[in-house]
Amino acid sequence: PMPLATLKALWPRAAAPTARDWVGAQVERAILKSASLKMLSGRFLAPEMDGADASTPPTNRLSASMEIADLRMQPLPKSLPIEASKATIRLENSSLEVTVPEADIVSSAESRLPLKGVRFTVVDVTHEAPIAELALKSQGTLPALVDALNHSELHLAGQGPLPFEGVAGKIDGEVKIAMPLVSGADVVKVEGKARITELKNKSKQHGFDLQGGTIEIDASDIGVIAKGDIIVNGVVAKVHVHRILDAAPEMQPPIRVSATLDNSDRTQLGLDVNHLVQGNVPVEVTVTQKTDAPSVIHARADLTNAELMFTSLAWRKAAGRTASVEFDVDIADPTRVELQNFRLVGDNVALDGWVIVNEKRDVNAFSFPNFSVNVVTRLAVEGEMDAKRIWKISAKGPTFDAKDLFRSLLALGNTSETGIQALHPAAGVDLSAEIDTVLGHSDVSLRDYRLKMSERGDDVVSLEGQGILDGGQSLTVQIDPKGARRLYAETADAGQAFKLVGFYPNMQGGRLRLEVDLEGRGAAEKSGTLWIEDFRVLGDPIVSEVYSSAETGGSDGTSPAARRRKVEREVFEFTRMKAPFSIGHGQFVLDDSYIRGPLLGASIRGKVDYNARRLSLGGTYVPLQGINSALCEIPLFGPIVSGFDCQGVFGITYAIQGAMAQPQVLVNPLSMFTPGILRTIMEMTSPNPQVQAPRGEPRVRASSVPATDKAPASVIDGWSSETTPAGTKKKQGTKK
Repeated sequence: PMPLATLKALWPRAAAPTARDWVGAQVERAILKSASLKMLSGRFLAPEMDGADASTPPTNRLSASMEIADLRMQPLPKSLPIEASKATIRLENSSLEVTVPEADIVSSAESRLPLKGVRFTVVDVTHEAPIAELALKSQGTLPALVDALNHSELHLAGQGPLPFEGVAGKIDGEVKIAMPLVSGADVVKVEGKARITELKNKSKQHGFDLQGGTIEIDASDIGVIAKGDIIVNGVVAKVHVHRILDAAPEMQPPIRVSATLDNSDRTQLGLDVNHLVQGNVPVEVTVTQKTDAPSVIHARADLTNAELMFTSLAWRKAAGRTASVEFDVDIADPTRVELQNFRLVGDNVALDGWVIVNEKRDVNAFSFPNFSVNVVTRLAVEGEMDAKRIWKISAKGPTFDAKDLFRSLLALGNTSETGIQALHPAAGVDLSAEIDTVLGHSDVSLRDYRLKMSERGDDVVSLEGQGILDGGQSLTVQIDPKGARRLYAETADAGQAFKLVGFYPNMQGGRLRLEVDLEGRGAAEKSGTLWIEDFRVLGDPIVSEVYSSAETGGSDGTSPAARRRKVEREVFEFTRMKAPFSIGHGQFVLDDSYIRGPLLGASIRGKVDYNARRLSLGGTYVPLQGINSALCEIPLFGPIVSGFDCQGVFGITYAIQGAMAQPQVLVNPLSMFTPGILRTIMEMTSPNPQVQAPRGEPRVRASSVPATDKAPASVIDGWSSETTPAGTKKKQGTKK
């Protein structure tokens, strides 16, 4: 074996200047095991050594082959050193070739990338800037490759470090690199392909587990493109990375990770949002690197084909309506993640603000200075969860369109359908609201609305709300937190209150008092009583149908057109109404309710089943109520002829039955001649209607099944409508 010094002494006599430079500068360490030098033509020695004219260029033609051991060389300018146990150097005329069967790229004292089939070639070593090509293969680990690329000054994956710290995997690939062998040169050509497999990484900080995947890498002059599939917490996602060779970190295209997440995927990722969103959601996360700042993480989700639900506001976006959400992710603090520049926009929703997520990926604070769930609503909403997991939420703003919320408060349809619950629900909510104008149905509004509400679990435990109705009368609603959970509501303008919430549009005036037991009894989920005094009803189609049918004895004594003209002019005065009711399992039950006035009175009881979409209501119609009931006070005789409930001497029983879409109004004119004490046997409804629990367990909607987009039915369904559907007849009970 001959030391490297001998090789350097022999080489200048046989090689061109550039070859001498490469051996002298790039080969740092080697042991010459054997050498073969053969002069083909020309001088063996340099001109100045054999007495020739120094200006005469040498005409060397030679063939050289050397086997060396313990090689350490830097094949390209700015490249990392390569160490090999053995190598072969060949020089044929002006071409140079170095072959290394096995070697290691030395990234640092602790990191090496194994190589196979290394081949270094220079076509013309006599050129002033000879082009060298380095070809190599590698089967190693991903961390070793990333470490080599990050330490190399060739910037084969662009400038700046690769953001794959802590990611494990295996790499199998090959690459060819071409560049001039001159100081300060850059890479002129890159070709390569590789495959990364068995990807693994576990983030204890953020709870994401990279469990596998395969990424294909394609290197070319435009840069390095890596794309493939990865598995995160059991969810398959696609990754796309494009690194430009000569671009600074902030000029690099962002790393993109995309996936379409269904309900199960979101649960596996620990995203507790299925109570807010249902269905498939395409998501894309981009990571943009910065030179002197943390990387920018941006997320965007297309919600068009998903259903959104803000249950507390009774707001819903149906699948198919355009919507998207995007935000920047700040993970500088390991104990929380801040979603900055949070924007949810769609056809009828716009939210703008920020959200804080804790280490368990639970939302524990938010602020939306711009909050709108429809065209009219303008609110600022913010909230924070305290140590007891109770939300403290405040809402302020000029307008809130509450039509959907009022409709949901009266909704009984589909009540057997259980809503989606959060995986980690809060213990409660304390809400305060100050809204200048609350918009309701029938163009009625509630001004200067103030609300304080507390909810624990699924129960509202305290409530205090007050506002001014159009017309100047106040409306108050409250739940006393110290006693039983009973809701009380009062107003001196029942007609405006009913119009506001969309309950009944044909009433004027009236003093209203409502009392509701929120605990319920038996199968009933809620029960209560409604009292109204001194009010009027204008042109109600059902009341008028009973009234006109009774007048004609149920026959067609007048034409329908004439009857409708008479009905439209009809105004009914009433002095008192009492309506005991119970609610549960999609059913609304009236129990011995009555309405009384000087000219008209009636009793009513029965059931409306919103799950079956059928109703069965009935009672007794009493014409000239004031005169007809005058005999009620006469002992013994009064109750016999007027009935124990003092309906009146003359009364006609009636029923409203059938499908809710087309109920039929039936009257029994023979009941007019029946004494009051016996008239109840002539009534056509159940004498004791009750809420009945369905057989078996209630139907529960699975989290993967999207909810229906139909608006919930109100307590008395069509009565909440402000117009009669086109093409239907009022006589057939289109308003119910």
